[in-house]
Amino acid sequence: MRPLRLWSIVAGAALLLACDRPRASAGSPGKAVPTSRPVDEAARPIELLTWWGKVGDSNPIEAFYAVHRRRYPLDLIVDAKTNLSDQARRTRKEQIESGEPPDVFQATIGKDHMQWVLTNGADARDSKVLALDDVMADDVRAWRAVVPARILELVSFDGKLYGLPATVHRINAGYANRRVFREHGLDVPRSVADLLSAAEVLGAAGVPLVAIGAREPWALRLLVFEGLLVALDGADFYESYLAGKERADDPRVLEALRLGLALMRHANADWDGLTWMQAAEMVARGKAAWTPAGDWAGVLFAPGELAPAGDVVETAFPGAEDTLVYTVDVFSATVAAKNLAGAERLLSTIGSEEGQRALSRIKGCLSPRSDVNAYDASPTQQRKARLLRDGRITLGAVSLAEPRFCEDVQAALAEMVKQGDVEPVVQTLRSRYRLLSKAADLATRPF
Repeated sequence: MRPLRLWSIVAGAALLLACDRPRASAGSPGKAVPTSRPVDEAARPIELLTWWGKVGDSNPIEAFYAVHRRRYPLDLIVDAKTNLSDQARRTRKEQIESGEPPDVFQATIGKDHMQWVLTNGADARDSKVLALDDVMADDVRAWRAVVPARILELVSFDGKLYGLPATVHRINAGYANRRVFREHGLDVPRSVADLLSAAEVLGAAGVPLVAIGAREPWALRLLVFEGLLVALDGADFYESYLAGKERADDPRVLEALRLGLALMRHANADWDGLTWMQAAEMVARGKAAWTPAGDWAGVLFAPGELAPAGDVVETAFPGAEDTLVYTVDVFSATVAAKNLAGAERLLSTIGSEEGQRALSRIKGCLSPRSDVNAYDASPTQQRKARLLRDGRITLGAVSLAEPRFCEDVQAALAEMVKQGDVEPVVQTLRSRYRLLSKAADLATRPF
């Protein structure tokens, strides 16, 4: 029995009989026009599977639902949320393969999402998710006018859209407690060499440089691949490696592993028992100096949250200021959805201008919509928006590489740290590298 949380029951039987639910116009996001639907459809729940959870005062699902409730006040949404993304992916796989999928689910753009479109490895004939052009054409036309084609291409096959991009996050980011660095005569690191030097100084004072929460081992992948490998060898090599075009045990990858292990010797001892949020809290409390994390962690450091104002600053991963490693959260409607009309309404709200403004504010992220990003962005957000538009960009490993490859390498990275030896990862790379598609074509030209 999967965990379900009922968000809201907003109408009794009399109200259901008296009211029609509004339907948003694709040309005017957030504005509702009446439609007529059977009462039993209005009462039918919409099941949503996501890993978005409450982070500090930030609750993206509730913020999004507040918008949806204004547009469709009679909708009943069942939240099948799990706060851990790896667990959500396992739940998603079990539900889809058992024939009991949610109506709408979250995925990461690229391989993680497209595995449910190209389930037969060749085309979309056996897709587990719907082509949105076929069921909500007006909304799709509106999205195509404001979402960059490059993002839409990554969720499309044969010209049809199979997922709705919802957020854009920087992966190769970090959060530094400037007070901790300053107290030890250090500046916030701007290069990998700076990181290693700071590790020695802080280590001598008994302060961990790195806070890592790798209860889900993707945090170690972010440190080594999206972080160190890109900073040391650039996005071109990183992409080529994850496309299966290099040697599995390329010396540049081995060096990134060795440096990752060196940094983990200056990390919190309980790294494998903490979540990324708990690691971020260590930095906020001054119990560690720096944590590598996607910019989704920024909401924890908002004024009035965990740290005094100005103590914690978001930076690019040291040495990679001019490269944006990014990810996009994608939402899709399943072919076997029990409430397809409800799934369409949910996606319509997620993709609307009003919905996107709410999400980008509450999650501290960029929006896929070009008409949203400039609304009141901070200087940090503006810099990222410029990189997204004009700079060197590349997708995260979970988007570029086969899911099984990422899962196995992440587990091996955890073993590497426990054993104090890179060999578990080297052997895994040699045995799993064949999983990477040599024909991968996820180009990363600027939008």
